[in-house]
Amino acid sequence: MIEYKEALMNLYEHLIWPVTRYYLDDNDRVAEFMYGKKSDNAFAIVDVDRDGRDELIIRWTTAALMSWCYTCEVFEYDVENNKWRSEGFFNPDGLEFYDNGIVFNLHLHNQNYGDTVYPYSIVEYNKEDDKYVFDESSGVFCLDKPYFQARSEKIPDWFREIDVEKKGVVYSITYRGYDSDRFYSQSDYDKFINDLIGKAKKVDIQFLPLTKKNIEAITK
Repeated sequence: MIEYKEALMNLYEHLIWPVTRYYLDDNDRVAEFMYGKKSDNAFAIVDVDRDGRDELIIRWTTAALMSWCYTCEVFEYDVENNKWRSEGFFNPDGLEFYDNGIVFNLHLHNQNYGDTVYPYSIVEYNKEDDKYVFDESSGVFCLDKPYFQARSEKIPDWFREIDVEKKGVVYSITYRGYDSDRFYSQSDYDKFINDLIGKAKKVDIQFLPLTKKNIEAITK
């Protein structure tokens, strides 16, 4: 675990990110994106992709909301090449990892859709490449009755025709086998989630504040 400790201490003391990114400064530092306290950021060490090796997850939220440094990134240490590599980066708010490799990556904002389900993208872990594959075209959002009511709009007939269970919500699903040009009912959405997640369980990630005390406590 010495590599994990060193990487986190470099981040805590020098704001050096584990890997090189084009949006960092010349020394791979996130200094210019630092707002608030370091301890507002967080980290976790957990085998999130279930490959038998612990990943280092850094949740960095003290950057400007729409900047690249407002992120949650998953790293794995490459023992052969003696360096960190990234498995993927996500929006740090509301992430859900499942033990079958599926990740629900919530969008940064919801300005145009309903609130029954917050808009999210679907990310999948690729075991062969040992990386998370982010498909920008995949995702889910909904339209619900409060959406139309907030705009003083009448519930359209097409909405009522799709909402056969009268749940007051319809879903747009952009994913394999689903037509992004139409909306789906609640039962359609429930089937989609069941097919995607099935009996998979949400990975329990215990984030700790980025403090010197928490870093020095890493022993395993």
